[in-house]
Amino acid sequence: MAAFGSVGGVMRTRYVRVILLLTFLAAFGISTVGPVLAADDLDGMTADELDAEKTREEIRELRSQQGPRGFISDFAPLGTLLIGLAGAAVAYGRFAHDRRTESIRRTDERFTHVATDLGSESEVVRSGAAVALRTFLKPRYRGELLDDVFDLVVTNVKIADHPKGVRRLLVDALEEGVRQRIAAGRSLQDISLARAWLERINLDGQDLRGVDLAWARLRGASLRGCDLRDTRAIEIDVSKAVLSEANLHQVRWQRTKGRGAFFHKTRMASIDLKHSDLAGAFFEDALLSSALLQHADLTGANFNGATVRNTHFEGATLDDAALRTLLRAVGWREAHFDAETETRLKSMDEQRSRGLKNQEARSNTP
Repeated sequence: MAAFGSVGGVMRTRYVRVILLLTFLAAFGISTVGPVLAADDLDGMTADELDAEKTREEIRELRSQQGPRGFISDFAPLGTLLIGLAGAAVAYGRFAHDRRTESIRRTDERFTHVATDLGSESEVVRSGAAVALRTFLKPRYRGELLDDVFDLVVTNVKIADHPKGVRRLLVDALEEGVRQRIAAGRSLQDISLARAWLERINLDGQDLRGVDLAWARLRGASLRGCDLRDTRAIEIDVSKAVLSEANLHQVRWQRTKGRGAFFHKTRMASIDLKHSDLAGAFFEDALLSSALLQHADLTGANFNGATVRNTHFEGATLDDAALRTLLRAVGWREAHFDAETETRLKSMDEQRSRGLKNQEARSNTP
């Protein structure tokens, strides 16, 4: 598998380094064999040392007269050493290759076993397999194996008959898989999580651009600061999910189930949320310019500080609580409402203005 390609590359690199080291040692050994003394070195020698040096010089002269055979005899021990070291290096390379091959085989067997256990009738066996999946979601397994494990997790979070406990473990594995995939430089674009069960998943700060989230169940999920542009998410369920400071610019999330969801400081310009259930949702300080909220249920929604210039509310359900917060939104007079809703909103604004004036008059009364 490519997952172990990097390991093989490291082993080959080490092997080459061993050969280069041996070559250097050989060259160094050859360059230092048989040093010849300079004439100036003879001056400080005793008579015995001179006799010994003379004997060595005669031996060298005899060897030089012998030609190649003398040279070979001089370096035969070194050659034997180099041959031995080269043999050891080759043996080490074979050992490393065999060990790597065996490791790949064992990993393949473990992964196959885990994939099989996820389809077991036993909840205990399935749970064990879901836990084991996370052991493969490590940096050392990046490559094809990471892709295979990620695909297996994605497939299983869509299976409806997994017990809730197993689903929770699979969601944990998906969290780790997303982090490792992004860390490995792999985009999540075009990944399909359609109809996936992802309750309470934590993907804070992740780049989820282009992911298919149609009909996905993300109740209570934490998606703070996520980039969700270009996601496809018709009828997504983000009830009570936290999407604060996320980027939802121009996404099409029609028929979203988002009761009690948090969109604090979320970038939602030109978002399409038509026919969505957003009762009790929090849009405080959100950027909702040109958003499409026609026929959405916005009962009890909070728009304090939100920017709603050119936002479309036609046909939306807005109770008095939601309208009172809209009066504290930026650009609400430039938004689009039904005639009846607009009349109610303006009436409430007038009442508020009168109340403020009366309060100011009372405060100025001596």
